[in-house]
Amino acid sequence: MGNYRKGIEMRQHIILEARRIFNKEGLYLTLEQLASRLELSKGRITNYFPTKDNLFVAISQDYDLRFQELMISFSGVQKVSFEWLKSVCSAVMDLQYQYRSAIVFVATTSSSQTEMHNQITKSYKKNSQQVRKTVALLVENGLLKPELLELPNFEVFCFQHVNLFTTWVISLEIYHSSSSYKKMKPVYLKGIVGCYYPYLTKKGQTQYQALHFK
Repeated sequence: MGNYRKGIEMRQHIILEARRIFNKEGLYLTLEQLASRLELSKGRITNYFPTKDNLFVAISQDYDLRFQELMISFSGVQKVSFEWLKSVCSAVMDLQYQYRSAIVFVATTSSSQTEMHNQITKSYKKNSQQVRKTVALLVENGLLKPELLELPNFEVFCFQHVNLFTTWVISLEIYHSSSSYKKMKPVYLKGIVGCYYPYLTKKGQTQYQALHFK
């Protein structure tokens, strides 16, 4: 039992530290270089993650777990509002920033990378379900028009929302690399929340216009 627990702890240690190092140094580090940074043998890493793809699948799965925990922490509110929505989106962005290397890696994944591709598909399905739950809550509270939940409206909206909620990380890495996350976050956050704008009710418009993104 002791060895098993140590194995679980080492696996999680590698995931967390690899995420931190890839965030700082980029995706092009080899497993040999990563092992050196972690002061471990390459074999210690490949014992848990035979390839770099396997490692990033694990980091992505860890992100999905943290994301679900975050969503649970925001559930059960008595009053849903656009201020609440902004807080949720802001917290998700902070989590994504911690896992930004995995998100950038996912963006470079091809369908031939079977394990990672399957992880992306599962994650997208879960994210779509979460978006639908959020939209339904906002509709129920009279902030969004019910037609957003109809097809093809929801499919188009979900595509826009989920993509903006991931590609902002790419934009920060590529287009705004000279700017800090703190500086760019209000811009990205407003863009994400703005996806809801075409479907606002009058009540929703009032709340939306009261939002401050800086």
